Amino acid sequence: MHFTTWGLPRGAVVLDAALLIVTELVTNCVRHAAERSPQLGLTVSLGDSYLEVLVADQHPRVPGVSAGGGLQVIAELVYDFGGHLAIAPSTLSAGKTVRVQLPLPAKPTP
Repeated sequence: MHFTTWGLPRGAVVLDAALLIVTELVTNCVRHAAERSPQLGLTVSLGDSYLEVLVADQHPRVPGVSAGGGLQVIAELVYDFGGHLAIAPSTLSAGKTVRVQLPLPAKPTP
């Protein structure tokens, strides 16, 4: 990923969290949604104050975070970072989108 070209310092802890989250969400799609959704969408973007990860699939089941497993791990990680996690049905298809926003570290002042 091009995080450092986006201005994030190499070794920023938020990068490790983002990579773990991407890995877990994509793995969840492969394990739980692939039969009904052989493709997934992945978007990683950088806002002014947050890094955002979106993972979408075409499986209609919208899991709860409290069910345990990978989503619970993601939820706890997002909480530890003071971020936001949302799982919502897609407005464009029968599937769903998982959205994670992680706050960026404060930029040092010169």
